[in-house]
Amino acid sequence: LDPNRRATLRKLRAVCSYAHHNAKVNKRTPTYPLLTPAQRLLHPPVYQNIIRVDTSTGTESLYGFSSAVCAVVDEDAAVSTADLDRYDLDGEEDASVRALMYENLLPFATGPEFTYRHKWSDGDLVIWDNLRTIHTATPFEERYEREMWRTTVAHEAGGEAYLGASIG
Repeated sequence: LDPNRRATLRKLRAVCSYAHHNAKVNKRTPTYPLLTPAQRLLHPPVYQNIIRVDTSTGTESLYGFSSAVCAVVDEDAAVSTADLDRYDLDGEEDASVRALMYENLLPFATGPEFTYRHKWSDGDLVIWDNLRTIHTATPFEERYEREMWRTTVAHEAGGEAYLGASIG
C-alpha cells in the first residue's frame, strides 16, 4: 500500500465483538447460541487498529478480516450503544465493514502476488503465522481425510492473535 493510504488506515479501528460474531452465525444456524446480557458485559467489544505493527520486526499488517468486526471507525470515535445492540443482537454489520474491508482492502490483500495456494501431497505439513496471514479452508475431495491441528504460541506483547495481511 502506498504511504498515503497507510497513513489514512492508521487512523482507523475495527470494532470487534464476540456477540456480533455469534449473532451473525446464529442467523445462518439458529441453534448457535447468542451471548446472554451477562456474557455481553463480560466480553465487551474491543477496538483494534486496522494497521497492526509487529514490534519485533516492524512489519505492518492489515487487520479486520474477521466475522467479529461489526464496524470500522476513526481512531477517536466510538460506536453508540444503539448501534452496538443492533450489531450484537441482530447480527447486522455497519456499511463501513463492507466498503473498506471487503470491497477495498480484501481484493488487494488477496491478490495473486500475496496468495499461496497449497497443492497437497501425502505427508505435507503447512504452518502459517496468524499475525500476518488471512487464511481460509477451501473445498477438498471428501474421499480424502483431513486432519487439522492448531498450535498457539503466546506473543510477548500481549499474546493476542489476529488475522491480517502483511503490507510491508
